[in-house]
Amino acid sequence: MCILLSPLHNYYLKSLCETRWAARTDALFTCKSSFTSVIDTLDDLSTNYGDSKAGACKLAITQFGFIVTLVATEYMLAELAPLSKLLQNKECDLVEATKEARTIAKLVAEQRNDERLWDELYDKSVELAASVVVHPSKPRTVGRQKHRGNARLTPVLAIGGSTCFAIHSSSGLRAV
Repeated sequence: MCILLSPLHNYYLKSLCETRWAARTDALFTCKSSFTSVIDTLDDLSTNYGDSKAGACKLAITQFGFIVTLVATEYMLAELAPLSKLLQNKECDLVEATKEARTIAKLVAEQRNDERLWDELYDKSVELAASVVVHPSKPRTVGRQKHRGNARLTPVLAIGGSTCFAIHSSSGLRAV
């Protein structure tokens, strides 16, 4: 399903393909690039047309944890997109594909421990969140009282990007 974002420019959110990872990368890139338009459209649908699902969706995607996950997932899938497209090609050379897979696996392993990269992704998350007036926050790390606010001991920005991503991803995994 696609949502029309602007009748003047014919912008659409792309459908999420169930089987093609390269299409998922494109869909996440489009969602991230037009995030403010998506929020405005959901707000318009909720406010002016009484669409409760649009309001619930807006509430869900304006959580800082969602924005962090969107930025990180889009970045990581963009790294995998060339390999995905190579493997989908009918004339795929499996030896070349194996070399490419090993190269990407090595790159991902290096990036996993690169503090500077995660700090940059965190900064992009903060910037995207600020564009829709969402403040950086840290989910509760204690299983009990998870809907209660955190004590104001450490500013969220002082936590660091990689720590923030680890906290948000583990929080998201517990929610699933």
